[in-house]
Amino acid sequence: MELTDIQAYEFIEISLKNDMDWHTTEIIRVNDKAITVILPKNLKRFFISDEIKCRFTDGKNTYLFDGEISDVIFKFPQALVIFVPGQVRKFDEFRKDKRYSTSLLAEIYKLKKVYGYVKDISRRGFCLHTKGYLEKGDDIGVTLFFNNGRQQIYFEGRVVRKEEADDFREYGIEIENIKYEEEDKYFKLVEELEKQLISPKL
Repeated sequence: MELTDIQAYEFIEISLKNDMDWHTTEIIRVNDKAITVILPKNLKRFFISDEIKCRFTDGKNTYLFDGEISDVIFKFPQALVIFVPGQVRKFDEFRKDKRYSTSLLAEIYKLKKVYGYVKDISRRGFCLHTKGYLEKGDDIGVTLFFNNGRQQIYFEGRVVRKEEADDFREYGIEIENIKYEEEDKYFKLVEELEKQLISPKL
């Protein structure tokens, strides 16, 4: 996919390179080396030349590309101009179900236990941020903690996606094997997140 093809999509997600938070924003214009997007309200601190990650999905695949903030538009609508020197990378989208943003802790078992932070979750798997080292194709054990650590779910999964950042790594984890009673708890967790999305309690 060429960068100019992104113009057909209305929204993308952006994140500062060393940040764990993704911000959904509207695309204003695209050319062959830059994309201009509305400045997200929750993106509080940034500077010209900051490295930035961008991603979007067509429902079947996820597309990722890197860039840097090259300009800021101060007049309404305030916007960021992101210079994109490289290619748009395509990844198979294993999470065909709707994803729900969350903030949960997890223990990952491979050769040794590592700790992670669950960024979003779906009925088939989740996105994990960790400083631990995993490889695409790794079979792992996962304990997912929720309800402030009062409840937990164990299942076996597989690493299906890997992205590198300076101080953490992002992995896509697909559920491979889960006991019936654990599966029931997992689906109830997803359903609760879905209800919160429809009727926020903030």
